[in-house]
Amino acid sequence: MQVTDVKVDELALDWDQIIPAEQLAAIKAEEEKKKNEEYLAKALEENAPRRAALKGSKKGGTDSDRAERLAKKRQREKEEQDEIEEQRTIVADPRRPLNEKETRNLIRAFFRYGSLDDREEEIIHESRLGDRDRDFLRSVLDELIGISREAVDINNEKVREEEERAGKPLAKKDRKAVLVNFGEVRNVNAETVMERPPQLRLLRQVIREHADNKSFRLPDATKAAILAENARRFYRL
Repeated sequence: MQVTDVKVDELALDWDQIIPAEQLAAIKAEEEKKKNEEYLAKALEENAPRRAALKGSKKGGTDSDRAERLAKKRQREKEEQDEIEEQRTIVADPRRPLNEKETRNLIRAFFRYGSLDDREEEIIHESRLGDRDRDFLRSVLDELIGISREAVDINNEKVREEEERAGKPLAKKDRKAVLVNFGEVRNVNAETVMERPPQLRLLRQVIREHADNKSFRLPDATKAAILAENARRFYRL
């Protein structure tokens, strides 16, 4: 038998040369997986007390949030109930301010029947304000009359100045309606506010003096314009 000397250093092989590449990759992957699992287990063990503390804190926060939401809900309910009680108190007050619809109804009834002194029951019924204080309604109409009178006076002064400059009376088409805003109601005819009560008062007086109310007629010569002028004169008395 022939023996051959072999140098070990020249035959030194690593596992990459001994074990097939596919098996070696699987072994390395298994080792890496074990390392990762060991690291994860260690990390979980170290963080366990912290997670427990956070869990307790979160539970306490949840209870606190629930109590806060309940307190806010009760506060909203109390505010809503207070608002309802306040509205009930306001509605029960016969001298509470008129809203836009109520103001319109009162003005419409005023235009239809005239002064509250002459046709109080009709005006109250027509305006649907039977639950209101009548002295308060009178003060509302007085305020409307005062605002309208001021607006009409200012307009009359402007018309007078224009007529003086023109040297002749203004034609009817050149005269503009005098409108005022009252409360939430806009463009109320101030001249109608001033003229309607004396007009209707004069009309009722003329009708009463007529023998047969059913046969009463206005002559052609004393229609709207003449009646309005007489009403103005009657109102100034």
